[in-house]
Amino acid sequence: MKYIFGYETFENELNKLNIQNINYKSRKKGIRGEIIVADALNRIVTKDIFVVYHPKFSNFEPDILLCSSKTDIGFKVIEVKNWSLSNIKKVDVLGTFSFEDKTRKPSNPARQVELHVDDLRLILENKFPHIKNFLIDYMLIFPSISKLNFEEKISFKWSNEAKQQFYKRFLFKEDIRKKKDLLNKILDNKKLKHIKGQYIPNHELLDFTNGVSIGSNFDKYDIEKIMNENSQLKKRLKYKDEKIEDLKKNKKNLQNKLLIENKKLEEFKLEKSHHDLSKKTEINNLKKKNDKLKNFYIVFSSLIILSLLLIFGFIYINQQNDELNNHYTGIDTTTEVKQTTTGELTTIETTTESIQTTDTEEDIDLNTVSNIIQYGNEGDDICLVLFLTSFNYDYDSGTKFLTLSDDSGSIDAVIFEGTYAPYLEVGEKYRVIGYINYYLSDKELIITEITNE
Repeated sequence: MKYIFGYETFENELNKLNIQNINYKSRKKGIRGEIIVADALNRIVTKDIFVVYHPKFSNFEPDILLCSSKTDIGFKVIEVKNWSLSNIKKVDVLGTFSFEDKTRKPSNPARQVELHVDDLRLILENKFPHIKNFLIDYMLIFPSISKLNFEEKISFKWSNEAKQQFYKRFLFKEDIRKKKDLLNKILDNKKLKHIKGQYIPNHELLDFTNGVSIGSNFDKYDIEKIMNENSQLKKRLKYKDEKIEDLKKNKKNLQNKLLIENKKLEEFKLEKSHHDLSKKTEINNLKKKNDKLKNFYIVFSSLIILSLLLIFGFIYINQQNDELNNHYTGIDTTTEVKQTTTGELTTIETTTESIQTTDTEEDIDLNTVSNIIQYGNEGDDICLVLFLTSFNYDYDSGTKFLTLSDDSGSIDAVIFEGTYAPYLEVGEKYRVIGYINYYLSDKELIITEITNE
């Protein structure tokens, strides 16, 4: 035997609307959606499952109530929303629906059903005081909306856990087509387990469902007590809603403050990066000046020493010539002249060789790493093809630190922020243009242009 109560109310209400010629288009659509769900539920009703359509809990009337004492269904309040997908704009993680029609306020049908659940719990606690735990839950069914189309339009940006929780409460057209799928969905959507030995016998449950299907017969005192408790509960819910709104506002304020602080932090990092770069440039300029002064002092000292050596050499040669003239009178002056001339020519030739050697060093091409390290001077321009051996990036300053190499050796190189560089990959060959720099007494390359070879 199937226990179904109130199914005839659908036809009665439709006939009433038709007889009175009332154009309640949305109400008629809602009733037709309830009939679709009712027909699906009637297929799963057994002797242990009771279904009541349009039950009445005092002044409260949800769409459907399922009851069972011997299955995991317990008491389940079902709300049917025969909405069109085209009218829905978005849904948040709490189940609040926003609509395309801007004049229509956002709606949270789950909150509406939760109020029915609270009212039902109060009535059950008064009706069956010996039961300590009632398995009471709720579901919302959209009989005219496909789950697949719903997901395509809404484009959820929720976590997987949030989506699972949502689909436990909200059922769609696909979920009610097959008897097995619908029963599994209803059984899967449970919150409590029965305590062994505590259940409502079928005859008592039948009496309860029969009562709510035609209006409650509880005495006046119980109704007033229930309404009182329900009023207190609504006040608590309102207080919670206000708290939630306050938390949302605080969260928004904190997010704004966080954005401001992050912006300040980025500005500080940028300012620090510019400061570090200017400081590094200043240090490099001082190094260049010191190196130039050092080189100048070395060259100047070398010239003075060389000049002194030449002067003392001439003096020494003249002294030797004078001694020879004093000890060997009568020797052919031509020979002395030759000796002197020979000495002077030797000195001149030696000086020439020194100059030639210097010229040779200056003419060496800086086309290998080895030549750069041995013969390169600070500020010398370079242009050659090298392999990238290693690569590091300083995120604070935007500076790139490289190690470049060829068959003759390797050398460190720097690319400052603002210098364009392609995507750099270790092991690849690149054409490098720049100049030589000293850093901590070692030579390095400052790269002004780098391209793929």
